[in-house]
Amino acid sequence: MKRLVVVAALVSAAAFAQEIGTEIAPVTPEHTAPHSSSAVYAPVTPMLPVEDPQRSASKGAFGIRANFGGSVTTLGVSGASSVGVASFLSDNIKLLVDLNASLVASDSGALFGFGVGAGLDILFRKSTDALRPLVNVGVFFGTGATGAPVNLDPFSVLTFGVKGGFGAEYFLSPSFSLNATIGLAVPFAIVGGQFTVQIVTFTPGVGATFYL
Repeated sequence: MKRLVVVAALVSAAAFAQEIGTEIAPVTPEHTAPHSSSAVYAPVTPMLPVEDPQRSASKGAFGIRANFGGSVTTLGVSGASSVGVASFLSDNIKLLVDLNASLVASDSGALFGFGVGAGLDILFRKSTDALRPLVNVGVFFGTGATGAPVNLDPFSVLTFGVKGGFGAEYFLSPSFSLNATIGLAVPFAIVGGQFTVQIVTFTPGVGATFYL
């Protein structure tokens, strides 16, 4: 009897143990929960270099400009005001086209003239700089007349020549700038059919440009 009880207890224990084994899967490396560190630590993204903001106009910019002084119209008259356009051919080269006019009173009568000029501004530094030194080169053509108003021939005097100078342009923003230049002009004139070379003319000027 005692042996039967012991056998029954052993069989029951073995069966219970087997039942537990079928319901609870053994913990093995294949059943281990994924490590949480991959969710905590994200991959590090490399930081890109921060570029300096653009402070001045650059290639492709087109502007309308006004200058006070710095132009030559006729008979070596400098200091004429002008209006024109500016276009950046590259970040450092700017094409300029200007129209100007002047009127001067003298003992011999009135002297008036108008002209057109074309040139280049070669700017130094980069478009990330607000203050940019420059060198200016250009050519100009002008016409004018002297005498009493009723006897004026608008083409009695023809002037053409070359000029050059240096200065700086300060950009308050990429859309607006102020400039100042100091230069020299060498005018040639045809007066009454005679060709003359005039004295070198000093041409300081200041201006402003609005870039579209």
